[in-house]
Amino acid sequence: MLLKLLHNRTVYFFLLLSICLLGCLPLCLFAFVLVGFVFIGRTPGHWCRDPAAEQETKVCGWTDKDLRELTSPRLATGSFSRCERFSVDWNSTRVDCNHSRGGQSPFNSTPLVPCDSGWHFEGPHTTIVTEFSLVCKNSWMADLNQAFLTGGFFIGALVTGYLADRFGRKLCFISCMAGLGVSGVCIIFSPNYPLLLAFRFLQGFFGKGAWTATYVLVIEFFGSNNRKFVSVMSRSIYSTGIAILPGLAYFIHSWRILQLAMTLPTFFFIAYFWIVPESPRWLLSRRRTTEAMAVVQDIAKCNKRPFPENYSETNLLEEKQEEVNNPSFLDLFRTPNIRKYTLILIYAW
Repeated sequence: MLLKLLHNRTVYFFLLLSICLLGCLPLCLFAFVLVGFVFIGRTPGHWCRDPAAEQETKVCGWTDKDLRELTSPRLATGSFSRCERFSVDWNSTRVDCNHSRGGQSPFNSTPLVPCDSGWHFEGPHTTIVTEFSLVCKNSWMADLNQAFLTGGFFIGALVTGYLADRFGRKLCFISCMAGLGVSGVCIIFSPNYPLLLAFRFLQGFFGKGAWTATYVLVIEFFGSNNRKFVSVMSRSIYSTGIAILPGLAYFIHSWRILQLAMTLPTFFFIAYFWIVPESPRWLLSRRRTTEAMAVVQDIAKCNKRPFPENYSETNLLEEKQEEVNNPSFLDLFRTPNIRKYTLILIYAW
């Protein structure tokens, strides 16, 4: 009843700017978390390094392209092999400096060996793949990055949803944003790939928690007539983040600096602790009526709507007589209707 006093068919200034816009802004960063690996984990063109052959470039003035044509075999498709090179003993082999410029290697009949001295990577951009040499026989390890992220999403959806119901949407959001920022910074300084995967999992865990908490926090301020507007705005801001990301990746060549640029804004949202109020619906569900009335009175003031003078906590207590029960996963299956909706959503997702 209390919230209905402040809802009508107009989306008010306070709800639009202070709640909806502010609450949806973090979705821009969540786009970085989910789609950022397209750039920080990109696999550029590459071919085997041959340190002995590279010494010849100082004498002959070969470019990287010349060196590739000399040391890498051509495949049937016309491209160069990325995972094998010619086995050449450069201590006893001398090559005319003009051989490589003809496009035909003089070592075509030479046996091939796997890349045992690393790889040359094309382009100025560094990525996780170039940092940890996740190519050829190790290329499957690059796919683990997104797998660990989605694993974090899965566990985060189970755990943080409960925490948001138990301790509040705002507290869950602030905590998860802090965890998202810390895990993002730890990715930058990870000394090895397994540790990076662990922090990537935590990034998914906290990212999913922050995403869920902020969406629920915003949606609970609105009546059912205006919730479509919230969904459209949230998806628009998420899409804006996806549109911004390629520009960042184009100008930032180092994956570590790009990761830092995607992570640092996360810490600004910790200030929401003092800016965004807790959901009055959640406060009412926990019978914290004094705090709920304070939030709704602020909304009424910003909306320039009169708050009923004779409305008090007594009215709220009369409206909310049921006991406050701690949320449980069993609640998803307790009644036939809820059980039906739960199973439908599980199947749909």
